[in-house]
Amino acid sequence: YLEEAETVILVDAITADAAPGALVRLDGADVAPAVATRLSPHQIGVSDLLDGARWLDRYPARVVLLGIVPDAIDLAVGLSPHVARSLPALVERVVEEAAGLGFVFSRVAHTDTDETPLSLGAVDVARLARVR
Repeated sequence: YLEEAETVILVDAITADAAPGALVRLDGADVAPAVATRLSPHQIGVSDLLDGARWLDRYPARVVLLGIVPDAIDLAVGLSPHVARSLPALVERVVEEAAGLGFVFSRVAHTDTDETPLSLGAVDVARLARVR
């Protein structure tokens, strides 16, 4: 997917000089160095993917990294209260970024009975969006 994309939106925890729960947006030349320094345990593969795309001369024209400053970067299950409170705002930022690219998202009613605001399973957002 990465090699065929013109624009990529990455979403992850981002270490920054900001309070836990703060939203961060990096784009262009700021993304590759940020993921190379392994801001999150999730980004080990992202850095490799971006490097591979560059080596194959298939790097996307635009790469954006959106995320939340975590309380800590540790292996754990669940979200800290700061991150949980900021998650809906991050989702809105992702939706706005995608809308600027011509993708429209629709709200889906959640039937979860637990207190988790969002399902944490992986979702192929390309299937959820339709081009205007």
